[in-house]
Amino acid sequence: MAALGRVLVTAAWPYIYHLPHLGTLIGSVRSADVVARYYRLK
Repeated sequence: MAALGRVLVTAAWPYIYHLPHLGTLIGSVRSADVVARYYRLK
């Protein structure tokens, strides 16, 4: 991916099957946040 120059990181929409909770938000958004931070550090 370094040859491309830019990387687009997106997060998946959270799927709420029952009552929303903190794990719903963390599971869908946090993984994209970690990847974005990794590419910013490079």
